[in-house]
Amino acid sequence: MANRKKTQKKRKPSRPLPKVGSPKDDAYRLEHSRQDLVDFGLADPKRGPVNWIIVGVIVALLGLGCLALIMFT
Repeated sequence: MANRKKTQKKRKPSRPLPKVGSPKDDAYRLEHSRQDLVDFGLADPKRGPVNWIIVGVIVALLGLGCLALIMFT
């Protein structure tokens, strides 16, 4: 367990939520609902070689599909 704690990513410190019905709560809920609308369906962008490999494979398959369509029609 001690080794696991060392290798985990550090988390942001959590802040307590405002009391329900207060103006701070209303502002908090409004801000987060707007963020949810803007970010709906979007995952966090991840960077790394695995994503580039996946993109390369998809592009190659699309290119081969286009060539096959042209050759067989």
